[in-house]
Amino acid sequence: MTRRQAIRHARSRKAYWHMAKTIANGVSMPCVWHDAQGVISMKTQWAEIAPLR
Repeated sequence: MTRRQAIRHARSRKAYWHMAKTIANGVSMPCVWHDAQGVISMKTQWAEIAPLR
């Protein structure tokens, strides 16, 4: 991500839920980063629980 893109993303007035699917968010915090932070994937959890219904 370029410096300009990072600044534009940081200065956005949109709320975090609107910014979640942006390219800047995907580049700055990829899935590997979330795994390292210990964040549990809701998609994986649902895939494990859904067949039990």
